[in-house]
Formats: sequence, structure tokens, C-alpha cells
Amino acid sequence: LPGHGGAIRDRGEKENGRTFAAALKKHRSLRNQQIIQAVGNGAVSVGKIVDVLYPRVNYKIRIAARMTVIAHLELLKEQKKLRIKRRFGRPVKLEIAG
Repeated sequence: LPGHGGAIRDRGEKENGRTFAAALKKHRSLRNQQIIQAVGNGAVSVGKIVDVLYPRVNYKIRIAARMTVIAHLELLKEQKKLRIKRRFGRPVKLEIAG
């Protein structure tokens, strides 16, 4: 799983590369669920999902949040959990597949 930050230090059984990767995978899975829930509750665009998931972040963080949400949307589309309608190559309308 890609990430950012420094090297992961091995501090024994409870804190090492494997436990870090497992926690990161769990967090990303939770984010996928949050996105599906947001779409199910009416968030039909990337901007609306960002509003729901990151309600109090500044503009610079919103840019990164949008990129993160788009990456999750692409995965959810691949997994056939969401449908994405595009305009000029950008996601404009989202629907739960099903």
C-alpha cells in the first residue's frame, strides 16, 4: 500500500511494518465505506463527498482531499460498487451500483 512519511520503524510485534500496513488498509476500507454512505445519502459529486468527509479543512487540504476521494472512487468503480458519470474526463455524477 502506498503511503507518505518516513520509514516505518520495527518496534516489536505490536508496531511494525505489518501492523502499520494492516491499520492503513483498515483506514482505507473505512474511507471506501464512508464514500459509499455519502453517495447513498445524496452526495453525487466529488466536491459534495469532500464536504461530507472533510468538513473543516482549508483550501490546500481540500485539494489533496479531492485527489484522495477520486482515487477511492476509481477503486470503487473497478469493484463495481459505484457508477461514475464523467464530463470532460472528470467525475460529475456518482451513483451506487446495484
